[in-house]
Amino acid sequence: MAIGWAQPNGIATAYEDGAFDPANFAVAGDKAAFLEAYARFSGMRVTFPLTTMAGTEDDAIVENADAILAEFFGD
Repeated sequence: MAIGWAQPNGIATAYEDGAFDPANFAVAGDKAAFLEAYARFSGMRVTFPLTTMAGTEDDAIVENADAILAEFFGD
């Protein structure tokens, strides 16, 4: 599973008990944080934290995060 790769590489973090629930991955800020971590891991230059955009009119940027994540990690 892709999360087995993403967790040790600092891209995805688990709950305090070590569990990970991708079905509960619905908050735009969480998606933005995930995409930001992946971008940094990939060597992309992130000039500002994507998480700062959550809850603003710029939410449209992270609204399609599900499709982006599916492209990288499958459905």
